[in-house]
Amino acid sequence: MNARQPGKDKLEHEGAELGRIHALANNRKALGYWLGFLKGILASNDVETAEFEPLSVEAENFLRLLHDPDAYELIEDLRIWKNEPREVYEIIQSVVDVRSRDFVVESEKDEIN
Repeated sequence: MNARQPGKDKLEHEGAELGRIHALANNRKALGYWLGFLKGILASNDVETAEFEPLSVEAENFLRLLHDPDAYELIEDLRIWKNEPREVYEIIQSVVDVRSRDFVVESEKDEIN
C-alpha cells in the first residue's frame, strides 16, 4: 500500500527545491534588469564618459549577484577604453546582442523586468 504522507506534495518553505526554483526566477529577473539597463545606455546612440562610473557600478553589482563574465569584461573594458566612448558603446552593443539571444521574453513579467 502506498500511503501519502501529509505535506509531501508541497514544496518545503525555504527548502532546497524551492530555493532552486526561486534562484532560477531571480537570475532571470536580474538578467532582464541587466539587459534593460544596458539597452537604456544604448538608447541615446552614444555613451557619455559621465555614464562610465554608473555603468561600472551596475556591472559590479551584476557581477557580484550572478558572477557574470560579461559584467567582469565590461568593467575591465571601461578601464581600458576610458577615453573612447564609441568603443565602449560598441562593447555594450555586443553584450546586448549576444545576451539577448539567450533571453526570450516568456511573460509580461519578463517584459517589465
